Parts: sequence; structure tokens; C-alpha cells
Amino acid sequence: MCPSPLTIQTADADDAAAVRALAEQATAEAGSPVLNEQSLIALAGATDTAPIVLIARAGEAPVAAAVIEVADAASTLELVLPDGADAGPALLDAVLADDRVPADRPVLLWAHGRGSRTAPLAEGRGYEAIRSLYVLRRPGSLAVEDAPLPPGVELSTFRPGVDNADWLAVNAAAFATHAEQGRWSAADLQARIDEDWFDAAGFFLARSSGSGELLGFHWTKTERAEPGGPITVGEVYVIGIAPAAAGLRLGSALLAVGLRHLQDVGAPVVDLYVDGDNTGARALYANRGFAEHNLDVCYRIR
Repeated sequence: MCPSPLTIQTADADDAAAVRALAEQATAEAGSPVLNEQSLIALAGATDTAPIVLIARAGEAPVAAAVIEVADAASTLELVLPDGADAGPALLDAVLADDRVPADRPVLLWAHGRGSRTAPLAEGRGYEAIRSLYVLRRPGSLAVEDAPLPPGVELSTFRPGVDNADWLAVNAAAFATHAEQGRWSAADLQARIDEDWFDAAGFFLARSSGSGELLGFHWTKTERAEPGGPITVGEVYVIGIAPAAAGLRLGSALLAVGLRHLQDVGAPVVDLYVDGDNTGARALYANRGFAEHNLDVCYRIR
């Protein structure tokens, strides 16, 4: 029997469930998510801009997909390639031929996890690996090193609808050179507040005791295999320090606060993401008991 011909089209609203199902299948097979959180939230329509989504079909059956986020600096591409779907090369060619993907700016392809089916495809085409993002992990029960808050700094937890603007300003300043984190909008923040995993009790703010100025934050996250089930993974989701607070050693104190919280809620392990070229941060986290667990790699296509 001849295999069904492969067709690639722009996904529409009726394809959303099929794309999510393909992503869940590919994630289970690869052992790590094939789409980043921003893509998943954007696919749900909870952000300011919608991604371009291409879906590949063998006959009538959806077999693979591509998710493209077009931004001012670059277009970011992720491929959803379940085992048995040989659609990767055709999807790549379709993305590069798509008039909606600007030809005058880079196209960056992410391969998530060491089990990614995207990485061999990128390397086979000779694409340059330009960024590594390590997933580090430590046991949740590991003792947390004492790191008190600096004098004149007080701790509180995030108040949705009250602290949003302050947080967005400090996040933008702290990650001004970061390609993804630094450009979060109010909609990006609200989309995460609306997620089932959001817990304000694990979102810590450090403010000046005198002025009330927000100096830094540690936002933790927990994951569960099913709603209401036990926590499977805790995460150092984002730690940010305002430029005005540089040199206070506030980051170490906020890290300790978040790790203790994740320990208190029973996270069996704690993950965090760190860029491969951030050797200082990687050394700090190694001293706090974190070890390499997984690796994401970004390839430049053009």
C-alpha cells in the first residue's frame, strides 16, 4: 500500500485540539516538552499575538506541526514531530517559504531536550547551534543554605491586579537583554496568573522597607501529573533583580526563600533553566546542589 501523500496547511481553530494532541504525544515520546510554555499559552489564544501554526497531514490524519512566533528581532520556530512522522524536512521548507515569516531577520529553531527529534534534523542540515539552555535539577529535600535578606529589604507575596505593573517594570529592566523574558506584556503575565498552576503564595517580592520600591522577585512554580494530585516537580520559575539592587546579594536570599517554599509544599525535585554561557550562574547553582538534567539547543537557520 502506498503511503498517503503529505500535505501542509495553515492550522485553523478547528485544528487546535489536533496540534495539542500531537504535542502531547511527541512530549511523551521525547521525555521533555517539545513546545515551550509561551507557545502553549499563545496556542490557547491568551497572549497579544497569535503564532503561525502549520499542520502536516498524511491523507486526512494530522501527523506533525510547526509553531512560529514572529517578533521584531527574530522568528522562533518549534517543530512537533511524533515518532513515525517523517514530516520534519517538509515542515522546515514550508516555514522558510512562508511569506508571513520575514526573510530579512533570523529564523531560530529550538530543539527541546536530549531526546528531541528536531536536533538531528537541524544538525543534518548544518544549522549553527547558537544557544544552549540547561535544565538543572536538585532534590527537593536537600538542605537550603541560609541566605538572609539584606538590611532594609522586606518580603511579601504577589497580589494579582495590584503588583502587576511593578513586576512588569522590574522584569523588563532585569531582563533587558533577554530575548524572551524581557518582553513580557501585561497579557503574558495575566495568562500565567490564569493558569491552574499559579499560586501567589509561591511568588515572592522583595521591596525596600523605606520606599516600598520593588527590588527583586522569585516566582516559583509547581507541576502535577493531574489536577489535585501530588506535586511532581517544583521550579525556580523566574528570579529577577532590579538594576538598582545590584550588589545587595539579593538573588541568593530570594533563591533560598523560594527553595524553602518548594520544600514546604513537598516538591520532590526542583528544576531551573540557565543559559549555557552564564558560567557564573551555573557555578552558583552547582554550589546549591543543582546538577545538569536536560538540555535545549537553539539553531540559527538563517
